[in-house]
Amino acid sequence: MILNYKNLTYLVTLLLVILPLVSCTPVDKPEKIWEFSSVGLFSASLSPEGKYSLCATVDKGVSYWDLENNQEKFKFTHGIDPKTKQNKTVSQVALASGKAIGATALPGELGVWDLHTGKSLRYWTLPYADRQILSLSLSEYGKYALISFSGNHAILINLVSGQTLKEFKQTDSIAAVALSHSGQFALIGSADRQVKLWDLNTGALAKQWLMESPVQYVTFSPDDQFILASQTLGKGKIFSVQTGEEISGLLNQLGHDFSLGSNSLLSAIFFDQNRYLATGCPPRYIRIFEVKTGKLIKQLSLSKKSNWITSPAPIIALALSAPNQLIAQSSNGLGYLYPLNLNKIDVVNTE
Repeated sequence: MILNYKNLTYLVTLLLVILPLVSCTPVDKPEKIWEFSSVGLFSASLSPEGKYSLCATVDKGVSYWDLENNQEKFKFTHGIDPKTKQNKTVSQVALASGKAIGATALPGELGVWDLHTGKSLRYWTLPYADRQILSLSLSEYGKYALISFSGNHAILINLVSGQTLKEFKQTDSIAAVALSHSGQFALIGSADRQVKLWDLNTGALAKQWLMESPVQYVTFSPDDQFILASQTLGKGKIFSVQTGEEISGLLNQLGHDFSLGSNSLLSAIFFDQNRYLATGCPPRYIRIFEVKTGKLIKQLSLSKKSNWITSPAPIIALALSAPNQLIAQSSNGLGYLYPLNLNKIDVVNTE
């Protein structure tokens, strides 16, 4: 996920309000820490099994990491910016599941990479070169990419041919998009509070939901049975893809800080056969919910990074690495590994 300008302004305001509360929160010590950047990350994507990470860093360009060996495997670049004479700044990255394919994007450009060799597969020119890219998602095996732009547009691209297959338009900014793992569905979340599920096989709108506030983040469960939609100032909600039914909301079991809007999820993963949902929340929380009830059952508080000005920083990517190890990447440039004993998870009180 990318931290666009609206999100960043909102987060800075939020942190100024809640920082005194956060300073008293006990810190959970991770089993392992990675440093991807000494400054911070624009965007990050973790492979589903938590073995690899693709990072758009503030200071080092785009890096592809082998997390098991704590080794940077490749660096990617889109060339030199003729105005600044520096490498172009990549603002968004994504990994495909099922195949070692990655994508990197900046206004007007999309790069596709072979992550076995580190070589470029192809470059494509994107429309709306004057607009910021807000969200990028790849389908399984890296066949399609769904991209949203500041303004009110999103496009679906065939990454092999470069053909634009479909364009989506809302009345307000499309802040979040996600492709289902099968490539059948496109999920669109926008600032006009709408969440739309498109069936790409038929081109028809399959489901539609109206939220209480602007939508900031959307994602699918690994089997595409459920979706999560997060709002900027309201509860996150889980819906059934098949029926459209609201399964649960993630607000009621959370404490006083949620009245300040800190439940604006920036990353999430479903796991344990969709029994649980792990979420990344400002300012530096990982919260785990029971999908069926929406109850908060565990909370982790990450340590600050004192040498970065915007510390504490939100979690922008999550993955579950077997056996039951949760990996989180923060926009502060660090990655964290926490063991999860699912047999001993108890409901926690955050009030």
